[in-house]
Amino acid sequence: MTNIINFFNNITLDTIIDYLFAIAIILVFFLFSELFATIIVKIFYKPKKDSKTKGKINYKKNNIYKPLLYFFRILGIYIGLLIINLPDNALLFINKIFKICVIILVTHFIACLFSKSSPFYMPLRKKLNLSKDDAIISLISKILRVIIYLVGAVIVISEIGYDINGLIAGLGLGGVVVALAAQDTAKNLFGGFVILLDRPFIVGNWIELPESDIEGTVEDITFRSTRIRTFKDAVITIPNSTISNASIINWSKMNTRRINFDIDITADTPLKKVSDVINKIKILLENHPNVDNQNMYIHFNEISSNGYRLMIWYFSKLTTYSDYLDLKENINYQIMSILKSENVKIAYNTYDIHITK
Repeated sequence: MTNIINFFNNITLDTIIDYLFAIAIILVFFLFSELFATIIVKIFYKPKKDSKTKGKINYKKNNIYKPLLYFFRILGIYIGLLIINLPDNALLFINKIFKICVIILVTHFIACLFSKSSPFYMPLRKKLNLSKDDAIISLISKILRVIIYLVGAVIVISEIGYDINGLIAGLGLGGVVVALAAQDTAKNLFGGFVILLDRPFIVGNWIELPESDIEGTVEDITFRSTRIRTFKDAVITIPNSTISNASIINWSKMNTRRINFDIDITADTPLKKVSDVINKIKILLENHPNVDNQNMYIHFNEISSNGYRLMIWYFSKLTTYSDYLDLKENINYQIMSILKSENVKIAYNTYDIHITK
């Protein structure tokens, strides 16, 4: 209570002015921090305007906006505290806290600059012909961000007062143990690099691993593993060391997709009708826009026990499974219409039964 009374007794007009000036500076930085942060974001990022945004760009959603916003607010508080006549030990403590905060914010700011959406990757994307969400860019981004955060952590630890040399020496002693324990991790990391550089598949591809009886869509490729969502909607995580040594079928790289089946028609069908049906099916497939008319085979293939067997073999230009099924269904309907118009009946398994007395 006595300290509080002494504090108020020692307050002078100059002290009140200093406090008011400090509060004013803090308020100015808080009020204008959004403006300052937006200006710097505009310097680093110049996105193209499109019809969806109607010319308006929300810079606040950018990764580097928040670190800049917090930096200017902390800077305002720091300058405000410096104006007040604080004791030397308090100033030393404030300086150290401010340095640590700045190091953390600068580290986060630099790490955000190297996010996978960063414009710094544009030359690499153009050179390697990569898309915005390519797994290689994502992996490079993760590696760079980890390195940046590690460097920032070391600087913060040094600023706090810990001996970095001793810490590094301790890590060196434990490095052998870590290396032995992390052999599988190293294999998976190397496997991940092989997958990303060789590019047997990318995120979004439909792949099959025949040896493991795994088939599905690639959801993510990380340092350690690859995630595949199967057609049963289950997610399978496979170590990169395993998948890099496995046989991989990439169904997404199909240019065309084969459709083949046989039709048996009754043996009492006139051969003229058989020829007409074959010709009409050929014309149907040759004129269809989604059928590769360079590779098709429609023939009277063989005489079966049920009648005449027609072989129909063609390739769909649509490789997506749903589109492929729609095309197949559409052509099947039209083939059935041709058979009906020619009054040709499909043959079924028949048996002759002889009854003896």
